[in-house]
Amino acid sequence: MKLRGMNKIRFDFGVKPVETGYIKVDGNCIYDDSKGYGILNKAEGVEKDRGEKPLCRDYLLFDKNTFRVKLDNGVYNVRVYSGDYVDEGDLVTKFTINSKQFGLWVNDGTVLERVSSAEVTDGIMEFYFEGRHACLNAIDIAPYEDKGRPEVSSKVNSCPETPCVELSFAALDNIEKYRIYRKNMKNGFIDRVYETSGTVYKDEDVDICGKYSYTVCGLDDFDFETQKSDACDVYVTDGRILTRKIEGFTADTYSDRVEMKWSEYKDALWYNVYQKAPYGNFKLLASVKDTSYTDNDVKTTVEFVYAVEAATVSGFTEKTLITTPVRHKKFRRKMETLDRGLIAVKTADGVFLSWRLNGYEFNKGIDFCLFRNGERITREIITDSTNYLDRDGKAGDKYTVKAVKDGYMEKDGYTAEVLDAPYFSIPMDKPEPYTTPDGNTYDYHANDAAVADLDGDGEYELVVKWVANGKDNSHKGYTGVVYLDGYKLDGTRLWRINLGVNIRSGAHYTQFMVYDFNNDGKAEMVCKTADGTIDGVGNVIGDKNADYRNK
Repeated sequence: MKLRGMNKIRFDFGVKPVETGYIKVDGNCIYDDSKGYGILNKAEGVEKDRGEKPLCRDYLLFDKNTFRVKLDNGVYNVRVYSGDYVDEGDLVTKFTINSKQFGLWVNDGTVLERVSSAEVTDGIMEFYFEGRHACLNAIDIAPYEDKGRPEVSSKVNSCPETPCVELSFAALDNIEKYRIYRKNMKNGFIDRVYETSGTVYKDEDVDICGKYSYTVCGLDDFDFETQKSDACDVYVTDGRILTRKIEGFTADTYSDRVEMKWSEYKDALWYNVYQKAPYGNFKLLASVKDTSYTDNDVKTTVEFVYAVEAATVSGFTEKTLITTPVRHKKFRRKMETLDRGLIAVKTADGVFLSWRLNGYEFNKGIDFCLFRNGERITREIITDSTNYLDRDGKAGDKYTVKAVKDGYMEKDGYTAEVLDAPYFSIPMDKPEPYTTPDGNTYDYHANDAAVADLDGDGEYELVVKWVANGKDNSHKGYTGVVYLDGYKLDGTRLWRINLGVNIRSGAHYTQFMVYDFNNDGKAEMVCKTADGTIDGVGNVIGDKNADYRNK
């Protein structure tokens, strides 16, 4: 037995009064064959006091539950609403319709709609839901009808003051409303969606020389879309072909600017000026009315290619190009001044040695000699490598590497003792467990780390992040306070930064950069802070008593 009109039906799930045009399904509405719809297991209903659509302000919590409805066999359009307008974290709703799988990842405080198609072959459409905080707000069901697709044509008005595109399309049977999608070819995105009750639509929000692609579909009384039309591509011009381009393009090049001029182009509305590096892509610098432009945001350490084009009611002219010469000496890359970093590791075949060639030494004729316990072990100068296997080496030996340039060897070099394992341990000062406001206690563990020379001695130090109960930003709940420690390689702690209660712990929250940003020979650390952050010497940032957390 089916209710009247059961093949085209809407269900409102939750606890508040039913919305007009819907059938209410509350948490006790168990499936009954004579009724023709219902849930298999009781569900908890939730109501919220705000939200864009009244229909979606309540829902059933529907994890691992099933909804069934009797329908005639055939293909249907189905719309599922899932979300929570007041939820404090993302939710995931996975569902199947007659074994066809779908899913929704819903952001904080939103309700999403998923439109799909499903086929009924045995008189039943069955929905199965699961996920994290899986909400079921509403379901719309209507038979799929192939009404064809609209055939779209366009007319363009290229008047600079009032440009527009007029679309027209043939009516579809029993369709009273149409949806128009506009893709802006400047960025390739759908940037406008219009709806109209007629078969003619005028888009007045277009630009001269703009390129757009329109598609049109019909909407039934449940707002399900018909097939979309073929794309109707439009170029907002008068259709004439341009054969001339800008002439007299010159550029005066200085170390910190490029001054450009060109001849006036008849009928130009404006000019676009572009720049690209020799192997880059053109980027738009400016659109100007004048026939000159100065690029003040450039250091001419390499050749640059500049281009200018005129915008007219017939479109853009071909670009006119000019290449500017080098006028500024190349910058020297800022690099850390590090020691040789020699490591000696005992292996089954002897002692393996590896050391550092700094970036500023590359191609500067730097060679090396090796010493074991003060005795030279490399008869020939090492010219093509920064590692060496000493087959006679043993535990307890000390090695020294010395740089050689133009036949002269440095006096002291860099010395390291053999490690008896392929690693060395660094003792760390683990913070005490953290208790969150809800009474739960969490242990700390070492998380992300970075290396840099923190004290200017030429040796790398470590910056280590400590986390307790870190959470992805799709999860709600308290986390522990984040600490950042600076350690020397022998385990000496240089400082500890307490980011405070207002910096959440998790992979998305504390990205830190460590480098010698001010070029003073010692690395600095950059990260996000908040009220209550305590720096490495005990200074408190902002309000030490502020606590912006919630559950």
